[in-house]
Amino acid sequence: MAYPSSLDRYKQSASSTCVIYNTKDRVDLTQRTFPALAAEGDFDLIWMDGSRTEDGRALPAKLGPTADQLTEIHYGVVGGPDAAIVYALSYALDAGYARIGLVENDVLLSLGWYQAVMALIQKGAQDGLRVGAVTARPYDRRTLWQTADYSVHFGSGAGMIVFSRSAAECILRSYRTTTYTEILDSFISTGAPDFSHIWEASRLDLRRQNQNATSADWFFDAALIRQGMVTLGTVPGYAENIDADMNVKLGVSVTQNPDRNDAENVDFHAWKSALTDASPDGGSVYDFDPVNQLWIAYPHQIAARFPSAFSGDWFCKWDQTCGPFSFLAKNTDARLSLPVEGQVKLVLGPATKWPRRLARFGWPAQAVYQGQWPIYDVGTASDTPQLFTYSCAETGTELKAVAFDRQQPWMQEPVEFRFEHISRFFAE
Repeated sequence: MAYPSSLDRYKQSASSTCVIYNTKDRVDLTQRTFPALAAEGDFDLIWMDGSRTEDGRALPAKLGPTADQLTEIHYGVVGGPDAAIVYALSYALDAGYARIGLVENDVLLSLGWYQAVMALIQKGAQDGLRVGAVTARPYDRRTLWQTADYSVHFGSGAGMIVFSRSAAECILRSYRTTTYTEILDSFISTGAPDFSHIWEASRLDLRRQNQNATSADWFFDAALIRQGMVTLGTVPGYAENIDADMNVKLGVSVTQNPDRNDAENVDFHAWKSALTDASPDGGSVYDFDPVNQLWIAYPHQIAARFPSAFSGDWFCKWDQTCGPFSFLAKNTDARLSLPVEGQVKLVLGPATKWPRRLARFGWPAQAVYQGQWPIYDVGTASDTPQLFTYSCAETGTELKAVAFDRQQPWMQEPVEFRFEHISRFFAE
């Protein structure tokens, strides 16, 4: 199977903005959300589908042409939601779009969403903000500031978001899972207030469980703020999740406090000024575990930095809160080779019969290095780079991460991650 399995083109690009609609079965949701998405807006609509069922696979060709904006349909976009996101952003950047939207088929948009979202870009710029992303799904307990015109967010997710081109590049460059504390500290470093008391209805004691992990899309806003870019939400919201009651599930809702307006808040203005005047921090695109003082590189990051690092047969498997891409060895010919300075440790999952999906392991991150996942200390304590080679001992072994006792020299060199760096690991 090639990735994607096929692509149908309906018309040439007519806009500098594209909205990518991601679906995987759940036909009833798509039948509700697609018409609302296409009801307005001058954008190129690209439908990316990963359905497994016959009804799901048939729906894009049946329903898609009813939208005037439809440009393309991509079939066979499989491998989990993060693979679909990375593929979508990579494809849209290669196509030259200036603004790239993502909408999932469980998000129902209401009339006025497109005009409201596009207006945020100008409103934010007029207020001195560098707008990296905008959303019509502004969760109340993920709102840092709110004015009459927009809200500023720290956990918008991938369900409904529109990126600028530079922001999409930043998201791909920084694509990995994160921890709640890393998100929190990314914002606090800009002078933002500690928002741990409002996030998810205070269900998480972020300082006590400071290494609890979360998915890659929760890192989006933090990655952007490190580059001096913000994510703005519409006031009011124009989107809702219809697959689950998010207020019951997570204690969040797409509403704003009507009594809140930070337009004259001196702390808000001080934060905006500091964000504008400061040089972007950037931060490392690689993960750092402060509990064990280890630098972590995930398999997809290694594949981007060293295209020939993985030899033999590896298969990419989605792991929502670790990576988010694990590499499974299809046989004992699978090898990993890369330059290492100091000690290297491998974080491995148990061998399984490939490609049977593993039950997802739990977190927090420190448990990884306390035996929840086996960690193998296989490196030599060299102060000069040495070529390290790992040969998989057992078919089905899952490589989750590679950890180092120090930051590697190559970790300081920027790499533009794209789907092409991992596409071969999705072929069967």
